Amino acid sequence: MNVEPEVRTFEAIAMIIVGIALTGCARDEVAANTDKAGDEIGKVAESVGDTASRVANTTKVKSALTSSNKIDASRIDVDTLEDGSVYLRGFVVSDEDVQTAERIAKDIAGDAYTIENRLEVKPKPK
Repeated sequence: MNVEPEVRTFEAIAMIIVGIALTGCARDEVAANTDKAGDEIGKVAESVGDTASRVANTTKVKSALTSSNKIDASRIDVDTLEDGSVYLRGFVVSDEDVQTAERIAKDIAGDAYTIENRLEVKPKPK
Protein backbone atom coordinates (compact mmCIF):
# COMPACT_ATOMS: atom_id res chain seq x y z
CA MET A 1 0.00 0.00 0.00
CA ASN A 2 1.43 3.27 -1.15
CA VAL A 3 0.47 6.07 1.23
CA GLU A 4 1.30 9.66 0.54
CA PRO A 5 3.85 11.24 2.91
CA GLU A 6 1.26 13.81 4.00
CA VAL A 7 -1.08 11.02 5.16
CA ARG A 8 1.74 9.34 7.10
CA THR A 9 2.61 12.65 8.71
CA PHE A 10 -1.04 13.20 9.61
CA GLU A 11 -1.27 9.67 11.08
CA ALA A 12 1.91 10.22 13.06
CA ILE A 13 0.64 13.56 14.41
CA ALA A 14 -2.72 11.97 15.30
CA MET A 15 -0.94 9.17 17.17
CA ILE A 16 1.20 11.69 19.03
CA ILE A 17 -1.88 13.70 20.01
CA VAL A 18 -3.66 10.55 21.23
CA GLY A 19 -0.54 9.54 23.15
CA ILE A 20 -0.28 12.96 24.77
CA ALA A 21 -3.98 12.88 25.66
CA LEU A 22 -3.67 9.42 27.21
CA THR A 23 -0.55 10.47 29.10
CA GLY A 24 -2.39 13.51 30.40
CA CYS A 25 -5.28 11.33 31.57
CA ALA A 26 -2.90 8.92 33.25
CA ARG A 27 -1.04 11.82 34.84
CA ASP A 28 -4.33 13.23 36.15
CA GLU A 29 -5.27 9.81 37.51
CA VAL A 30 -1.87 9.41 39.17
CA ALA A 31 -2.21 12.89 40.68
CA ALA A 32 -5.70 12.08 41.98
CA ASN A 33 -4.51 8.78 43.45
CA THR A 34 -1.51 10.52 44.98
CA ASP A 35 -3.83 13.08 46.58
CA LYS A 36 -6.04 10.27 47.94
CA ALA A 37 -3.00 8.44 49.31
CA GLY A 38 -1.77 11.65 50.91
CA ASP A 39 -5.15 12.19 52.54
CA GLU A 40 -5.17 8.63 53.88
CA ILE A 41 -1.63 9.00 55.23
CA GLY A 42 -2.72 12.22 56.91
CA LYS A 43 -5.69 10.47 58.51
CA VAL A 44 -3.50 7.62 59.74
CA ALA A 45 -0.93 10.06 61.12
CA GLU A 46 -3.67 12.01 62.88
CA SER A 47 -5.10 8.79 64.32
CA VAL A 48 -1.67 7.69 65.53
CA GLY A 49 -1.13 11.12 67.06
CA ASP A 50 -4.51 10.98 68.81
CA THR A 51 -3.79 7.49 70.11
CA ALA A 52 -0.36 8.54 71.36
CA SER A 53 -1.90 11.54 73.10
CA ARG A 54 -4.51 9.35 74.82
CA VAL A 55 -1.89 6.81 75.88
CA ALA A 56 0.33 9.59 77.23
CA ASN A 57 -2.57 11.07 79.21
CA THR A 58 -3.55 7.69 80.63
CA THR A 59 0.04 7.05 81.67
CA LYS A 60 0.39 10.47 83.31
CA VAL A 61 -2.83 10.08 85.29
CA LYS A 62 -2.04 6.49 86.36
CA SER A 63 1.50 7.51 87.37
CA ALA A 64 0.20 10.44 89.41
CA LEU A 65 -2.30 8.20 91.19
CA THR A 66 0.32 5.52 91.83
CA SER A 67 2.93 7.96 93.13
CA SER A 68 0.49 9.77 95.42
CA ASN A 69 0.94 9.04 99.10
CA LYS A 70 -2.73 9.98 99.66
CA ILE A 71 -4.28 7.00 97.92
CA ASP A 72 -3.67 3.32 97.14
CA ALA A 73 -4.08 3.17 93.36
CA SER A 74 -3.21 -0.50 92.96
CA ARG A 75 -6.84 -1.37 92.14
CA ILE A 76 -7.57 1.65 89.91
CA ASP A 77 -7.67 1.36 86.12
CA VAL A 78 -7.36 4.49 83.98
CA ASP A 79 -8.50 4.75 80.36
CA THR A 80 -8.58 7.79 78.09
CA LEU A 81 -11.16 7.50 75.32
CA GLU A 82 -11.35 9.16 71.91
CA ASP A 83 -14.12 11.48 73.09
CA GLY A 84 -11.79 13.07 75.64
CA SER A 85 -13.12 11.21 78.66
CA VAL A 86 -10.79 9.81 81.29
CA TYR A 87 -12.39 6.84 83.02
CA LEU A 88 -11.39 5.86 86.52
CA ARG A 89 -12.56 2.32 87.27
CA GLY A 90 -11.85 -0.06 90.06
CA PHE A 91 -11.90 -0.03 93.82
CA VAL A 92 -10.70 2.17 96.65
CA VAL A 93 -11.19 1.81 100.40
CA SER A 94 -13.14 5.01 101.14
CA ASP A 95 -15.32 7.76 99.73
CA GLU A 96 -12.45 10.15 100.42
CA ASP A 97 -10.22 8.06 98.13
CA VAL A 98 -12.85 8.30 95.38
CA GLN A 99 -12.71 12.11 95.58
CA THR A 100 -8.91 12.18 95.92
CA ALA A 101 -8.46 10.03 92.80
CA GLU A 102 -10.79 12.27 90.82
CA ARG A 103 -8.99 15.42 91.99
CA ILE A 104 -5.59 13.99 91.01
CA ALA A 105 -6.92 12.94 87.59
CA LYS A 106 -8.39 16.42 86.97
CA ASP A 107 -5.14 18.10 88.00
CA ILE A 108 -3.12 15.97 85.59
CA ALA A 109 -5.54 15.71 82.65
CA GLY A 110 -6.54 19.37 82.72
CA ASP A 111 -9.53 20.99 81.10
CA ALA A 112 -9.09 19.11 77.82
CA TYR A 113 -10.49 15.94 79.39
CA THR A 114 -13.68 15.03 81.24
CA ILE A 115 -13.21 12.77 84.24
CA GLU A 116 -15.67 9.89 84.51
CA ASN A 117 -15.24 8.55 88.02
CA ARG A 118 -16.57 4.99 88.22
CA LEU A 119 -14.61 4.03 91.33
CA GLU A 120 -16.33 1.92 93.95
CA VAL A 121 -15.66 1.73 97.65
CA LYS A 122 -14.70 -1.80 98.62
CA PRO A 123 -12.44 -3.03 101.41
CA LYS A 124 -9.07 -4.28 100.28
CA PRO A 125 -8.91 -8.10 100.19
CA LYS A 126 -6.65 -9.69 102.77
